[in-house]
Order: sequence, then C-alpha cells, then structure tokens
Amino acid sequence: MTALKRKVLDAIVARSVQEAVENKASKRELADVRILRRQKRKPINVRAIVHMGTVSKSTVIRDISKGGLGLSPADGLYPGCDITVALITGETKTGIVRWWLAGSCGVQFNLPVDDNDAFQKAVKRKSGAIFA
Repeated sequence: MTALKRKVLDAIVARSVQEAVENKASKRELADVRILRRQKRKPINVRAIVHMGTVSKSTVIRDISKGGLGLSPADGLYPGCDITVALITGETKTGIVRWWLAGSCGVQFNLPVDDNDAFQKAVKRKSGAIFA
C-alpha cells in the first residue's frame, strides 16, 4: 500500500472515530482503531449477509484480520452502526462500522478473534486463501 493511500485511510479512520465520539453513535468504549486496523489483513472474496437492525443485505468480505473485516458493497451502512455479518454456513460475527468510503466499509469486531474462532475458520475455508 502506498504511503498516500495509508495516509488517506488513516484520516478516514480518525474522522470516523471522531464522529462516533461526537455523535455518541456507540456507547461502547472506543478502542484504538488505528492499531486494530493495522493488524495483518488477508485479501479474500467471500459472500456474506450483513444485518443492521431489521435490514439485511448481500455483501462480499474483501479482507479480514483478527480485529475486523472489509465489506463491499456497503451501501446503507455508516460509521458507528452496529452490524452482524453472517456466512452461508451460519457463522456470525458482530461489530461496528468504523469507516465508509465509496461503497466499501471497515468493520471492527466487538471482540478480536483468534485462529480457532469458528467465523475465522469458515472464512478461510470459503475463500480458499492460504493464511499464514
């Protein structure tokens, strides 16, 4: 990733956190998103369903890390909203949208996952990607 892209993403994440704090969109304590976002991400392409309240939409998980995942398309989602991402196999993971840009968004898991997490394992199987 180029330095310019990293700076733009850092600015987006910082702004999203600032807006969430100012708007009190989430009553949960905000973690240091910059650290979580910098965990090693794996590019993947796995179909999923995102649930926000009573609304459900089809999406694609485009990358995943132990702290969160990237979704695209992410229309109708906004920073600070609580969501659940579900796989066809039934595994789910809850999180909060931290940033949104041009139809994609970043989701921070409510709790970081480990390699034995059922959701993480299912994503690995579905993607066919090799995870180190």
